[in-house]
Amino acid sequence: MIRLYSLFLGCLIPRLFPFIELTSRVVLADLKVEYEDLEGASCCPAPIFKKQFGEETYLALAARNLCLAKNKKMLTLCNGCYWTLKNASLALSDYKKMNQINKLLSVAGMRYNEKVEVKHFLHLVLDNLDKIKKKIKKPLGLNLAVHHGCHIFDKETITKIENPSNPRFLDYITEVLGCNSIQYSLKNACCGGELMGIADEEGLLLARDKLNEIKERADCLLISDCPSCFMRYDLEQRRIETVFKEKYDIPILTLSELLYYSFGHKLPSTKYHHVNIEPLINKIQEASG
Repeated sequence: MIRLYSLFLGCLIPRLFPFIELTSRVVLADLKVEYEDLEGASCCPAPIFKKQFGEETYLALAARNLCLAKNKKMLTLCNGCYWTLKNASLALSDYKKMNQINKLLSVAGMRYNEKVEVKHFLHLVLDNLDKIKKKIKKPLGLNLAVHHGCHIFDKETITKIENPSNPRFLDYITEVLGCNSIQYSLKNACCGGELMGIADEEGLLLARDKLNEIKERADCLLISDCPSCFMRYDLEQRRIETVFKEKYDIPILTLSELLYYSFGHKLPSTKYHHVNIEPLINKIQEASG
């Protein structure tokens, strides 16, 4: 039986952040979402590689992954993977470009001939808000600073947002969970992750500015399962504290983690978090009963 979605895990989540995979799988099961693991996938490749590889190679690698989706429906957890695969699917709607890429794919005995629907975990959650409401026993009552991450906004998504300068995907979800999404001026600012190794100080400043604005105002920073954003605000938070001689201790949660704990599941492990989240998790679990 072919499941509804082919799950594309990408590179970073299985290797560095397995808790995102674990909590996402449990939430998908709770929401009764049918999926199967995408077998034989490679790196998506990451958006930053487009200039390094060139568009043709970049699209060919993405198209190869898209060809593996058995039901022409792909589900991703990572923002970067979503950006690459979604925009590749849109680009390959151009038959001239598709034929060009198919010449490269033919070496591997593959052919891309039908548009693949690519969906991010965040979008799937938005599609299932009614189910989520039924699983929440009482409001969590947290003050959350939400961070969507840049690569969740592909060309097609932007055209469907009522106000592109103020996207509210995560706000809607936090409201369903009985939380308050605080409004702050740097809500849509980049985490600076793509500047790592290129302009480190500028990248750190971007993250630092956001942490400064939400300090003392939020119980945690909620991100949309993007491993790069998580790395920047969790792991790099300690580096920012050292470089700028400041102290934050702002817990970072991914969307899948927040839902996992909100549904009443117990703490699997917090060893991948560099900022302690256990007091926050205890607070969530007390509220969720």
